[in-house]
Amino acid sequence: MSEHLELQITEDGSPTLYSTEFHECYHSTRGALSESRHICVDNGLATLSCEPPICVLEYGFGLGMNLWVAAQWAMQNARAVDYTTLELYPVPSEIVSLVSCFESSEVEKIWREAHKAPWEIKCTLSHQIALTKLCIDFMQYTPPVNTFHIVFFDAFSPLRVPEQWDSSLFARIFDALLPGGRLVTYSASGNVKQALRKAGFQVQRRPGALGKHHMLVAEK
Repeated sequence: MSEHLELQITEDGSPTLYSTEFHECYHSTRGALSESRHICVDNGLATLSCEPPICVLEYGFGLGMNLWVAAQWAMQNARAVDYTTLELYPVPSEIVSLVSCFESSEVEKIWREAHKAPWEIKCTLSHQIALTKLCIDFMQYTPPVNTFHIVFFDAFSPLRVPEQWDSSLFARIFDALLPGGRLVTYSASGNVKQALRKAGFQVQRRPGALGKHHMLVAEK
C-alpha cells in the first residue's frame, strides 16, 4: 500500500498522507493536528459530561492524528479514554518511521506505541489511554450496542466512497452510541446530513476547521 501514499507536512507542522489511489489527503493540508483538535476535541470530547472512561469509536485510524489529540486532551484533563479504531488499510511502519518529532512530548510516545500495537487486541498505552485496533471494512463491522460515548467518523470523502456514508452504516453507529452520545465528522455534505437524520440522529452544522465553512455533529 505504501506506493499509494505520500507523506506531507501540513502548515501547522504536523504530518498527513496523500492517497494517490483516492486522490485525497487524510487531513487538511492547512494543519492535520489543528483540524483533528477542532473536530474531535473542541466539538467532541470537550463537550461530553459522561463519567470516565470515555468510550471512543473511530472510523479511519489512518496516521493516528485523532488519537494524538484525544490522548493529549486525556492527559491534560486527567480523563481515561477507551479508544477503539477501525482501519482496513493500516499505514505501513516504514511510513510512520519517516515522521519526525513534530511535537516532542509524552503524547508522541503514545502515538508511536499505538502504531506498534498489535491489531485485534486491547492494549494499555498509558494510565489514560486504552487502545483496540481492528483491521476491518467499515461496512462489515457491527459495533456493540449502547457502548460508545462518541464516534469520530473520518472516512474518505462522500465523493470518493459514498457507500461509507450511507444511512445503513449510520444506523449501526446510532445503535452503538449511548443515549446522548454523538458522532463528529469533517463532512457537511447535504447527503450526509440526510443519511444521519434517516438513521435517527439530530444533526447540527458547526463551523468547520481552518477556514472550512462547516462540519457536522450528530447526537443520539
